[in-house]
Formats: sequence, C-alpha cells, structure tokens
Amino acid sequence: MPAQISSRVNFLPSDRFEFSKTGKFLNWALTTGRYLVIMTELVVTLAFLSRFWFDRVLTDLKESRFQKEVTVDSFKNFERTFLSTQSRLNFVKQTVDSSLRADEELTVINELSPKGIDYNQIQIEPDRTVLSGFAASASDFSSLLSSLESRERFSEISVKILKLSLARKPGFDFEIDAIRTPK
Repeated sequence: MPAQISSRVNFLPSDRFEFSKTGKFLNWALTTGRYLVIMTELVVTLAFLSRFWFDRVLTDLKESRFQKEVTVDSFKNFERTFLSTQSRLNFVKQTVDSSLRADEELTVINELSPKGIDYNQIQIEPDRTVLSGFAASASDFSSLLSSLESRERFSEISVKILKLSLARKPGFDFEIDAIRTPK
C-alpha cells in the first residue's frame, strides 16, 4: 500500500496577506462581525418578545379605560338629577332672598303702633305697606303717624282715608300708604 500523501490546499496567498488592508478587513469581518450579528439578533429577539408585554399592557389600559367610561356613564343620570336639583335650589334661594320679609315688617309695625290702634287690614308689598284700621283717639293716630315718619324704613307716608268711625265711637277709621325706602 502506497503511503498516503497529505495535501493541504491553502487558498490564501503565502505572502503576508493577513497584514494587508483586505486581510485585516476579512479578519475583522470573521471575528468582530460575527459578534455584531449575534448582538443584532439578540436585540431583534428582545424586541419581538417585548411586543407580547406591550400588547398585554395595551389590553390592560383598554380594559381600564372601558371600566372608567362605564363608571362615568353610570353617574350621568345622577349628575343630571343633581344639576337639576341644584338649579331649582338656586332658584328657590333667589326667590326667598328677594321675597318680602312680612314677619319683619309686621314686627316693625307692631313696635310702632300705640295701644289705641286696631288694624282691619295690613297689606305688605315689595315697595309699600298699606295700613287700614281704627284709631281710638286723635292722639293715637298722631302717634302712629309720627312713629312711621321717624323711621328711615319709609320714604313717603300719605293718609288716604281719615274719617270719623260710624261703627265704633269715638274714634277714626284710617288708611295709610307708606312707601318703603329702597335698599
């Protein structure tokens, strides 16, 4: 048996090719380039896998937003009712604030009236008060007029009716119109 001849084929030139620019580039491409390709593949794989995590986060956000929308929608009727009630309460408050304070007016009239005055009718309006009644004496009637005129509450006082009473004697039937001072 003949001896085996080993032959080695070297495609690289025998001169110092590895130190030439082309040789250095091939050496770099075969070593460092391989690491760059591996790193790039790792980044792409991580990006692909992170997509599943981002999809889960997006789904959770959509569910959370939907639940919050449902909660807000469930309060729409309550909000509508609340706003309606609030507007009605504001209207009532404005009405009460601008309405007549008849109890205050009656208290003032009661304080100003002498003992000999009996009222048949007291008419209280926003801008004036009309007093109709009976005065037992001229001094009682005079005292009532003086008291009304001394108050800053009334700007103008006029006597509409003053006559001797036919039903009750002695005394006078009267009607006084007191214009209220605007506040």
